Amino acid sequence: MNMKLSRLLPLSIAVLSLAGFRADDTYTLKQVYKKDAVETYESEMTIVDDMSEIQLKSKDRYKVVSVAEDGAYEMEETTLEGTMKVNGQESAVEKTDPVVHKYDKDGKEVKKEGDDEDDPVSNLMSDLISEEPDHAVKVGESWDKEIDAGTLHCKLEGIEKVGDQDCLKLSIKGKLSKKDTSGESDGTIFVRVSDFSLQKLEVTLDNPKIGEASMKKIELKMTRVAD
Repeated sequence: MNMKLSRLLPLSIAVLSLAGFRADDTYTLKQVYKKDAVETYESEMTIVDDMSEIQLKSKDRYKVVSVAEDGAYEMEETTLEGTMKVNGQESAVEKTDPVVHKYDKDGKEVKKEGDDEDDPVSNLMSDLISEEPDHAVKVGESWDKEIDAGTLHCKLEGIEKVGDQDCLKLSIKGKLSKKDTSGESDGTIFVRVSDFSLQKLEVTLDNPKIGEASMKKIELKMTRVAD
């Protein structure tokens, strides 16, 4: 699952619209993006270290503005509202103008020369929710996913109701020990059975060290809301 959270957090995760086939309760979880599809999410990220606690909340809208024949696509992201709280002191974040990002057929962002690079936390958290298998899987099946920072252990746990939606529940765990990164991650993702789009996710990274930065915890929550 490739995802991109809004610039507000500041974490970039492209909201997935998963579409795969179902045959004998087998799921490919292969991404398919459709032009003009719109999804809105409320997100919350908390970062805790020895000196501070930062909490970032946002409501963000994602719209697919174009899809190429090979599956490459462009997605427009807009932060509708948000807040940032640092050690209990809260400030508002204003609505942003829409920003369009381009992705290749594999869901990787296409950067142009001069574009800002995503920060290391952004890149890592994006990887931690990248669970897409390389083959169709059944409920109860597990698989491993290699990322730059280590190995993720993924499992399709079953079907659960989230709000009024029937969802597939996926678990993702990892012990990170590569590329100047360490920590232990634990995440849960729910995607709708009806169209395999994201409904909800929660991921925690305990005792992360990213380059020279050491923290106690990073938590990310994301829930789909009405457009």
